[in-house]
Amino acid sequence: MPAISQAIAIPTLAPRFHLAGGEAFLRFDHCLTILRAAREAGYLEISATTNGYWGRLPEVAAARCRELYDAGLTTLEISWDHWHRPYIDNEAVSNCLEASREAGIPVILRLLTTRTHDVEEALSTLRPDALDAAAMIFSTTVANTGRAAVEVDPDEIFARGDLSENCHSALSLTINPAGDVFPCCSGLDQTHALCFGNIRRSDIRAIVDAMDRSALLRRIVFEGIASLVPLIEEAGVELHGRHSSICSLCWTIFSRPDCVAALKAQFPCDQFAK
Repeated sequence: MPAISQAIAIPTLAPRFHLAGGEAFLRFDHCLTILRAAREAGYLEISATTNGYWGRLPEVAAARCRELYDAGLTTLEISWDHWHRPYIDNEAVSNCLEASREAGIPVILRLLTTRTHDVEEALSTLRPDALDAAAMIFSTTVANTGRAAVEVDPDEIFARGDLSENCHSALSLTINPAGDVFPCCSGLDQTHALCFGNIRRSDIRAIVDAMDRSALLRRIVFEGIASLVPLIEEAGVELHGRHSSICSLCWTIFSRPDCVAALKAQFPCDQFAK
């Protein structure tokens, strides 16, 4: 896994490795291999996100948490909310919380909320003793990106921050399952236009260098995604709809071919996926 060992040597990246999905634990043995590789490479923080489906039997949850600890996992994040409930057993999530604590892995319970579906609704379905096992319970509002932009009523979504904000302090170099590399994991990675390379074809260090040279990415990161709106509108493209956050606006812009075409004209030397 060259990208894992190469990335830690890039001075602009923090020594933190995070494994997520989809549901990465559907290939549990492969996850263990990846986590061991991250530990051997020298990452100081090694975390993973799961929905906890694998914890339905307490003995299985306990065994898997011990394996995760032995593989080098330092933090486990469990996603649980209204939208998981039809598919994931709440007892499985409770078992995972308790098993993580017993294995010595701090666990963060992550919740998404809307105006109708709040924190109390999600927490009420889990065992109180299991909630005590969480090192942290973290809640944030649903962002209207990806599937949520289609399936969740915009009136249900809380605004998060101001659209004039930038994201320079919140970026996480992201590699998706296909090997494509993006500068963040909060919406841009759900699009295809601003992919900076693929680890199956390029060295991760060369991909990060391409990001560093990108005038478009620099503008997004430091001036904010809203700074692109006037450039897009000058090309005669209108951005309709409400945007609950800078991530929502970013996802909208790079999901729309007309917006991308306008940006290509403004940043002819930049790198866009074909």
